[in-house]
Amino acid sequence: MSILYITYSLNALIILALPIALGVYITRKFDQYWRLWWLGALALLLPQFGLLPFSDLISNTVLASANTSTVFSSAAILLISAVTYGIGIALAEEFIRYAILRWVAKDARSWVDGLLFGVGNGGAVAFFVGYVVLSNFVQMILVRSYDLTKITTPEALPYVQSQINAFWSAPWYLS
Repeated sequence: MSILYITYSLNALIILALPIALGVYITRKFDQYWRLWWLGALALLLPQFGLLPFSDLISNTVLASANTSTVFSSAAILLISAVTYGIGIALAEEFIRYAILRWVAKDARSWVDGLLFGVGNGGAVAFFVGYVVLSNFVQMILVRSYDLTKITTPEALPYVQSQINAFWSAPWYLS
């Protein structure tokens, strides 16, 4: 068994467990409730539901209003999408954070309250990242012993195999 099985697993476990451990520490040390931790996580999750439709609407509007004789390159379309997604998520997240702290958690005004709210918000991000890391690791375990000719084209097979080999040949300290 390769040490990478241990290090990749440990990486995902730390990413997923650290926000919870930090929340437990702060709530116990400063005699807080989990409410602000959950509200911080909610402040990250709520904007995600409206982000894609909003950003798609903006991107499509910008692209439709452009001169139709001008053909956008894929790089320009990617840039427009990235900018609208970035602006959209920034505005949505900040508005939700403001709304929660203004109208829902009116009493949260100390530095400990802000810390716990931030740990919940950052913890939600860590859960997303941890899920991606864990699912990538599980998928790499599954495709390592799978017949790749069944899931990819012959032209793409060398590239797919090289990515799998790169994943499993990484030094342990990089995983």
